[in-house]
Amino acid sequence: MVAARTDDSLKQVVAETDLSSLRAMRLLGYEASQVTQRISGEKCSRVEDLVELTVYLLRGLVLQQGVHYDLTEKRRLFELWLSLVREWL
Repeated sequence: MVAARTDDSLKQVVAETDLSSLRAMRLLGYEASQVTQRISGEKCSRVEDLVELTVYLLRGLVLQQGVHYDLTEKRRLFELWLSLVREWL
C-alpha cells in the first residue's frame, strides 16, 4: 500500500485487491452478526463496520512497527480496542 501511493500501475492492483478483501471481510462480519442474532436473540448491527475498522487498525499497527519497536504501547491500545469491542457487542 505504501509503494502504491507513487506507482500508478501498482495503485490500481492494490485498490482492487483491497476493495475485494474489504468486501469479503464485511461479508464475514455480516454473517457473524446473523449467527450472533440467532444465538442470542439480540440485534448486532454494524458488525461489518467493526470488521472493516479492525482491518484499518491492524494495518496501522503493523506500519508503526517499522518506526516504533516498543510493543508496550501497541499492546495497551490493542487491549483498549478489545475492551471496546467486547462492550459494543
